[in-house]
Amino acid sequence: MSPGKPGTAGSDWRQLRLARAAGERAHWPALDAGCLPAAAVQAALAAPGPVLLVAPDEQQAWRLEQALHFYAGGDLPVRHFCDPETLPYDLYSPHPDLISDRLALLAEFGRMGQGLILTTPYVLRSRLPPTDYLSGRSFVWRVGDRLRLEDEMTRLARAGYARVAEVAGHGEFAVRGALLDVYPMGARQAVRVDLFDDEIDSLRWFDVETQRSTDKVDEIRLLPTRELPLDDEAINAFRERYRERFPRDIHRSRIYDDVSRGIAPGGIEAWLPLFFQQTATLFDYLPAATTVLDAAGEEAFAHDWAEIAERHEQRRHDIERPVLDPEELYLGPASLRAALGAHGYTAAPYAAPGAEIPQTPLADALAGSARTLLVAGTASQREQIETELARDHGLTPKRVGALAEFVADKARVGVTLAPREVAQVESAVLKEGSGEPCAVGDTVSMAYIGSLQVKGWIEDGHYLPGCTRHRARRRPPSAAAAA
Repeated sequence: MSPGKPGTAGSDWRQLRLARAAGERAHWPALDAGCLPAAAVQAALAAPGPVLLVAPDEQQAWRLEQALHFYAGGDLPVRHFCDPETLPYDLYSPHPDLISDRLALLAEFGRMGQGLILTTPYVLRSRLPPTDYLSGRSFVWRVGDRLRLEDEMTRLARAGYARVAEVAGHGEFAVRGALLDVYPMGARQAVRVDLFDDEIDSLRWFDVETQRSTDKVDEIRLLPTRELPLDDEAINAFRERYRERFPRDIHRSRIYDDVSRGIAPGGIEAWLPLFFQQTATLFDYLPAATTVLDAAGEEAFAHDWAEIAERHEQRRHDIERPVLDPEELYLGPASLRAALGAHGYTAAPYAAPGAEIPQTPLADALAGSARTLLVAGTASQREQIETELARDHGLTPKRVGALAEFVADKARVGVTLAPREVAQVESAVLKEGSGEPCAVGDTVSMAYIGSLQVKGWIEDGHYLPGCTRHRARRRPPSAAAAA
């Protein structure tokens, strides 16, 4: 199937399906930036396992994530496994909060059922710690467990947690009498462990800004603080592999010297394979039923690999920080194709959002009997919409967080925060006169306040990603022609 013009009526994205079997390939017609997240959500609702959606780059991945949440609502988990926000062979390490999010997702993916996992070509080809690294270095505290404080401090240090006077960020812990404060990697808040002798009496979340305890919790899981270990065993393994890989000028290497002293220098992730006998990639963390939806395309993959090669060429002459070859740190083109081929693979080309959308007056967006959801790009824009509706139309719109919430509420007019892409769902497919018009009835229209074009008509309160449950009734051909 060859890509068509984005937004043509000939490609009804509501009927698109994913390749599911290993080695199976499919190709979607070209979609615009609004159709893609809607189609991805609908396809994921019918998939047996997670759908791995590959965006061209991190910037577009963040934009797609917002649109995916808008269409998915609470029906489907959306997880963004972002890149480390560092360049290949960078001199800096990722921020601890970002590492925390990545580790939490890696721990979750193996148990994931239906859902969408959003990532980029760079992340797909990057090498990660083996799957047993997380399981072997994670531990759980439960209320009522026996806990010897000295032993736990040693275990926390082995997992990479730093002892501080007062916990302020991920990967830190503090001891104050019978209280043990820890900010676990992957957690949204720090946890306070109240000990009674050698027993956990209570576990409570606490605010690191005020240091005040909040809600109780029955158990907490602690993940390692890095994507690589830095205990004595790991340091010895690193030293041995480093000497084998870079046998000359070891004593001039800052990396070798820092790691030997138990220090994680900036950018140590570029030597991750030297800490492990074998590494993994994101594919190893995903369930076998995962299917791939590639919205990046060959050009994005090629550009990504060229950037890695260019960065390697810039760094490879540094005696103090000798670097690994690209194929040692990343999956090369052939290896990546093989990894993708182990899953059902669907190519999904799409057009990036345009700079402008034609303007339409607010009154036109509210015309007719359709229930209307207005999409604002910012909170201030949403307030402006609400003020104008109250002043000029006597309407109080319902604030909602997602399309599904508006559909379920039955309000006449709603307003929500969402990226512009959600208002770009292809009108040629959805609007009446497209060749497949929906029946007139209890309809929902969607408009964007920057352009206020009505973009979709969905009958009987069933928004488009839910069409797997209820198809919208179509007009008979004769009625459509008459209209």
